[in-house]
Amino acid sequence: MAPTDYKESHIFYPGPNNREMPKLIADGRSPISPSQLYWKRLGTLNNYLSAVRRNDAAGTEFWKIEMAKYWDQWVDTGIGVAVHPDQGAILIPNAKQLRELNLDTQLSDGDRYIILPDGAFNSLKGKGYHYTAAKIEEYGNRQLSEDGAKKSPFLEDFIPDKELRGMAVAVNFRQFRERFKLVGELMGTYFPDAPKGQEIMGLFGFGWLEDGSISCGSYHLGNFKCGRLVGVFPDVAEGDVQNLEDILIKYPELRKAA
Repeated sequence: MAPTDYKESHIFYPGPNNREMPKLIADGRSPISPSQLYWKRLGTLNNYLSAVRRNDAAGTEFWKIEMAKYWDQWVDTGIGVAVHPDQGAILIPNAKQLRELNLDTQLSDGDRYIILPDGAFNSLKGKGYHYTAAKIEEYGNRQLSEDGAKKSPFLEDFIPDKELRGMAVAVNFRQFRERFKLVGELMGTYFPDAPKGQEIMGLFGFGWLEDGSISCGSYHLGNFKCGRLVGVFPDVAEGDVQNLEDILIKYPELRKAA
């Protein structure tokens, strides 16, 4: 079954992100990062496979439900994407502008983006990962093959740990094939377009498996039905993917050679 602190380590804050973010911050948490999200997805799958292998009916049902929360629904993260109409985009981990999001924050395009003050984009250079429009056009706004996902510069920045990134990509494609009997491209990164003359910041949400596990910087910030933040404590960290024994039993080709 689950460890006693399992439910406390990751808390969902469903509802408009501009309403829920202040609650998350007040609780002493940070929005989940993509690395933490994929570690969580892999961990819930590993625990589910372990329960199945041990014929633990109660554990199997518990972890099936927990797995669905992360694999079968989207999750909003703390990754911000600042966009300039002429200068590309900057990916900002644990973005201050998102952590300060509230009901008084001025939004653009309905409720999809924070309106940044003039010059904010240039001030963010050096605080994240800057992509030119050409690089976004080359690698972004489309789904990817498994090999393409492994080489994606955006996934590399979302999930800096090479071993975790490799496992996340490999397991995503395998689970997609097995669960939905489909072979297709997945894990594309989709960037918003800044309105002419305006600098904006979006929030990167990560989609569910059946929808292709996309990452999208245009997720709603104020829509009641769309917000799905996950808050974690600062000491929540990723682990060694080679300790995910039941995933490695299922997919022995992913086991690192000794």
